[in-house]
Amino acid sequence: MIAKIFQNPILRPVWLILRVWLGIQWFNAGYHKLIDPAGVWVGPRAGVAIKGFPTASCTLQL
Repeated sequence: MIAKIFQNPILRPVWLILRVWLGIQWFNAGYHKLIDPAGVWVGPRAGVAIKGFPTASCTLQL
């Protein structure tokens, strides 16, 4: 059933528009992480966002 939805020739323009829109959103999110001067992904504060997750997940919650 899913294959029929994705292979339907009538829906191909819909999937194209959706894939292009999602690609633009993905690119835009990554671009803003690179150019943000106060960001935590690049620059002197690089790694703060990555380090926060394992630090919080390894602490003992009682």
